[in-house]
Amino acid sequence: MGKSNSDGEHQNNKHLKYKWLPIMAIVVAHWNMRGLRANIHQFRNYLDHTRISPDIICLQETFLKEKYQTPKFENYNVVRKDFFILVAA
Repeated sequence: MGKSNSDGEHQNNKHLKYKWLPIMAIVVAHWNMRGLRANIHQFRNYLDHTRISPDIICLQETFLKEKYQTPKFENYNVVRKDFFILVAA
């Protein structure tokens, strides 16, 4: 391939024309929540107002206990991995 001129046409390959090249990216957001129940409104506000919606969101330190229902977020599947403290008998 050769250099492109200002029209996006290759100088060596006149038959190849392009105006833009698509960029494929996965957007990942990571948030240390320090308690999901305490910060859920802030998190939902982020989802509602972010310019680019993340494809994957990793929430750390949600402090959710087993008895709490898994939260639902529109357009996202939730996978929950709770931390259990094993107590020796």
